[in-house]
Amino acid sequence: MPTYEATVKNFDLTSGPAIDGNLVNKEKLTWKNAGSKLLGFIQASVTSMIPGLVAGGMFKVVLILIVNFVDPNFAKTTDYTILSMIWLPN
Repeated sequence: MPTYEATVKNFDLTSGPAIDGNLVNKEKLTWKNAGSKLLGFIQASVTSMIPGLVAGGMFKVVLILIVNFVDPNFAKTTDYTILSMIWLPN
């Protein structure tokens, strides 16, 4: 591959032997590790939602600060209604 060879040459890199691309650890599912695998799956699912939850909460704080300190009448507008629907819990 010309791009790879040019990159190795230009950045003074050394190439090594190929590695096995299958890095997944295939462990048999047993009663002893079923709970651990289930918790791992739930953790992986919830971890990706944390940035969205934090951003939604910060956005809600900005809306509250606008209503409390900048313009109290902003809470009566349709813009506020639409923006406040982004993060539902109050």
